[in-house]
Amino acid sequence: MNLEYTLPSGEKVKILNDRNIYLGTQIELADLGVCYGVVADTSFILICSYSVDGSEPEIVIYKRR
Repeated sequence: MNLEYTLPSGEKVKILNDRNIYLGTQIELADLGVCYGVVADTSFILICSYSVDGSEPEIVIYKRR
């Protein structure tokens, strides 16, 4: 789920640190070709959507504690 997201400014960023461990799950809506990812640690929750192949990632909610 550590995909590269495009911010409204056009800047591309990765939110997660590859060295950290997170709680997370993926919900796949195969009929629609979209997945929702939910990932969190003690300081934030991230909900994102992306296509089944991992392209077109989009942040739905990013909330810091």
